[in-house]
Amino acid sequence: MQAFHLNCRSWALNTCDQRYREAIEQADEALEHARRAQDIHQQVSALVNAASAHRQLGQAQTAADRSLAAIDLSEDVGYYQVWPQAMRLYGSSLRLRGRAEEALTQHKRIMAFLDAPDCPVSGHVADIFRAHTTQALGLDCAALGRWREAADHYRSAQIQSSRIGVFHREAEQLLHLGEALIELGETEEARYCLRHGGRQGAEGRTEAPGHAPRRVRSACRRDVLWARVPQGSRRPW
Repeated sequence: MQAFHLNCRSWALNTCDQRYREAIEQADEALEHARRAQDIHQQVSALVNAASAHRQLGQAQTAADRSLAAIDLSEDVGYYQVWPQAMRLYGSSLRLRGRAEEALTQHKRIMAFLDAPDCPVSGHVADIFRAHTTQALGLDCAALGRWREAADHYRSAQIQSSRIGVFHREAEQLLHLGEALIELGETEEARYCLRHGGRQGAEGRTEAPGHAPRRVRSACRRDVLWARVPQGSRRPW
């Protein structure tokens, strides 16, 4: 129970308050309790929570190490409930280290896992993993300069997130889609994406309470991308 509640606190510090170093401390303590209790789920969750916070701090190598440890533990004991999240973090860490092609391979493994008829993860949780991973595929393709593929992945992720009600992710995906469309010279759809993605992020319609920093980042990202749309093609908000 101590491991469980420490993991919950680590998640909240990381996701809601952006207090990443404290989140790592709580995750490390959770990992110690989980190991003593021989609780695989909480061990994997603690490693994933720590990896996520390290990634937010820009510590890509440590994030990769922690997420890989979570993957290895999951695979050693055949526990796959948190495996997709660990894999996505590992792939994202590879991309941050300039290894986008490898990241793309890892994220494709998640999609193959979720598509398997005997996948042990199902329902809403599987839908969330799929939407997040589809966004990650878009980021990988964008890092490789494959903007058409990136746009297709972002568009698919946005539709999925809207369907399952993960609206803060939908805002992020619209902004990423707008960026990809700017790169492709498709400014008409880019305007729509920036307008709606930025508005959702700024107004908070796509966020649970406590996510103001992410809303601000969404609005700022919208403004930066909007400045890249050619002057002659802009329209008022």
